[in-house]
Amino acid sequence: MGTNDLVLIAAGLLPAIALCIYVYIKDRNEKEPIWFLLLLFAAGAFCCFPALLLERGIESALNSMFAGSMIVENGELYMQAGPYYAYHVLDNYFGVALVEEGLKWLALFLLTRNSRHFNSLFDGLIYAVFVSLGFAAYENVQYVLTYGLQTALVRSYSAVPGHMFNAVFMGYFYTLWHLYRFVRRAEGSLVKSGTVACRNMNAHFNSVSLGWLLALSLIVPVIIHGTYDFCLSIDSVLAYIFFYVMLIALYVLCFIRIHKLSKSDNSQDNLAVVMLTAAHPELASVFGILNGNSGNTVGRF
Repeated sequence: MGTNDLVLIAAGLLPAIALCIYVYIKDRNEKEPIWFLLLLFAAGAFCCFPALLLERGIESALNSMFAGSMIVENGELYMQAGPYYAYHVLDNYFGVALVEEGLKWLALFLLTRNSRHFNSLFDGLIYAVFVSLGFAAYENVQYVLTYGLQTALVRSYSAVPGHMFNAVFMGYFYTLWHLYRFVRRAEGSLVKSGTVACRNMNAHFNSVSLGWLLALSLIVPVIIHGTYDFCLSIDSVLAYIFFYVMLIALYVLCFIRIHKLSKSDNSQDNLAVVMLTAAHPELASVFGILNGNSGNTVGRF
């Protein structure tokens, strides 16, 4: 491996590492162990290997499925409008976005769902970001080694941040799932002990759909990722315009979300006290919260 390759590898890794450092700094309540974050980063990078195999298999299946719609004229391959858009929808949303986001989500879920370190509001977001940026780092290095430094520059403000943006939405809904699961269990314990009346259960956390929150942590990133790739795959000026509008919107929305979650970061124990007291005012005396000020313990998220 020559000096030029080392430069290209460094250029490929730099955007992902810079974004990881940024999100790590934003984790203000309790810093996550470096070894655990590196594990998540490595798991994201490893996801590239099964993703490549699955994407190739799906692409081959789609090519066979749409072979009858392909027309060759003057050595060029064409496809009728209907099949053309159907092919790219299936390829981008299911053949790429669902595969990549699904594998990243699976790594996130398996490694963190029962982790003792997952104990505050910002944790789910930082975990999702490190998994996604591990994937982005490996993918980016491969692109840069193949296509050069110009590719590194373009992908540093598009594809690599794009993976992080998907992770912000994944981590947001994943954190809500984890938090509501924790609060529901706490509420159940309070009901069993007789501290909270069972009649109040259906009106509060027992009615929250944990499965829906968990599903959204995958569905939303898949939709964003698929739309991102679809706009770049089809030959349409409007699609390119929409792509850049969407990219700018994602920059604004995601950095605002990171800032808000960072500012509101608190332990799940404190958050649970606030949420349970708001739902069951009779718990104020149990938790030592007076004068109905429980809502001021932590900011909105």
